[in-house]
Amino acid sequence: MIYGLHSGRVSSLRWLLSMAVSLAESVFITQPLKVLGFSAFFALVLRRADDEEELELPLLGHLSGPVYLGFLWMLLLVAYGQRNPSAYHFNRHLERSLTRGFSDVLGF
Repeated sequence: MIYGLHSGRVSSLRWLLSMAVSLAESVFITQPLKVLGFSAFFALVLRRADDEEELELPLLGHLSGPVYLGFLWMLLLVAYGQRNPSAYHFNRHLERSLTRGFSDVLGF
């Protein structure tokens, strides 16, 4: 809100529009494509594992662990790969800089 008052109405509306477009692009395009890509990849891997099961049955028990660990690793990479490592410090700085005068008013 303070940023919006400082930069003006036109700049604030442009910023808000860019954030809305970015959110919509992420929700409706980027994230579904990631999910479809990874699920297609792992479907192929599991299909190959099923094909190999007919030939070598003991291999499936050893193969299923790394396949599932690989899936979990890719899932975590997709979920947390785009997080900024300094987001906590940025949030803390904004909170301290914007609420500096409020502690006297609120009695904290």
